[in-house]
Amino acid sequence: MILCCTAGCQKTFSKKNKANQFCVTVQTPESFNESNVLTLTYLSKEDEPHTDTLMKSEHLYIVRGDDLQYPVKAFIEVSGQRGFFPFILHSDSLTINLASHVNESVVLNSPLNKEWLALVKASEKSFKQISYLYPQIQKARLENNHEVLERIYRDIEVVKEQQKQLLLEYVQTHPKSQLNAIILNDLYKNYPQDSLVLKNQAGQLRDSQKKGLIYELWSP
Repeated sequence: MILCCTAGCQKTFSKKNKANQFCVTVQTPESFNESNVLTLTYLSKEDEPHTDTLMKSEHLYIVRGDDLQYPVKAFIEVSGQRGFFPFILHSDSLTINLASHVNESVVLNSPLNKEWLALVKASEKSFKQISYLYPQIQKARLENNHEVLERIYRDIEVVKEQQKQLLLEYVQTHPKSQLNAIILNDLYKNYPQDSLVLKNQAGQLRDSQKKGLIYELWSP
């Protein structure tokens, strides 16, 4: 459950469940329209959304929450704007510098989010190899050219396999990363046929990391 508050993140967390509490502060640009509503949504490991509105405190927007036992994917949305700003929410104080276009925002002084952003960029780089193929798919469909379509789909599958291996290798070479459960969960949802490989990798995580795994990968 998310608890909104009017006190800033600089205030001390309550002693109850202190290790599992989070606090997010959003700094808005001068051009920000205060009639807009800021919302934070984070996803459980089963992809169940939890959403609440950030409350204004002086010149900041703040939200606090309890019982966040593992890092999760989250995003900030602004009413009246398209798009959203994705980031990793974890039990700590986070500050987000909100940009005029919400998707260009930045998480300040967060090593975990810096790590996640680097991984996202590496993953996106591999997918750029196939972005040029999609117009060719449309053309081949219009021409009813099954031979070309089959070739393109094979090329796409090769790149998807490369991306999967990139993520698996990341987990293997960064055994202490707090992102590993998120990565393995996503891989299982996209590649359930590789469940044995993913379960084996999940079993090698530390106990603190396993808390973030979906039931299909780890059941204590």
